[in-house]
Amino acid sequence: MRPCEQRVKDALEELRTQVDAWVATANGAGKPYLVPLSFYWNGEVMIVTTARSSRTGRNFVASARARVAIGQTRGNVVVVDARVEEMPIGEAVELEDAYVRATDFDPRPWDAGYTFFRLIPERIQTWRGDDADELREKDVMRDGLFL
Repeated sequence: MRPCEQRVKDALEELRTQVDAWVATANGAGKPYLVPLSFYWNGEVMIVTTARSSRTGRNFVASARARVAIGQTRGNVVVVDARVEEMPIGEAVELEDAYVRATDFDPRPWDAGYTFFRLIPERIQTWRGDDADELREKDVMRDGLFL
């Protein structure tokens, strides 16, 4: 098993270098919804974009919660439980520009109701799929603080 310090470092590297993730939300009745979204990690938060009127956008606004998964089942997996804040287009242009550079997708010229969202990690888990010990000790962040 990798020491916690190494798992934190590896998780941050995945967040820094990956661009696509599976994002899970739920509606008010708890019905889950899962979609692939591109993201940008600025070192503290994940930035994603979707139409505010989409199911994911509505769930983000209603629950202010998301769960994000990055990685391959048998490789290095990172799961982030996050608080969600809406970031309307034009509110944080530097983050928007960084998102566009990282993902090669710019929703700003469209008239499709897109908005950006900040996903603020509260809990991060990481493990290698082939390491049983890491499956038992997955947490590397709790309550927004790295262990």
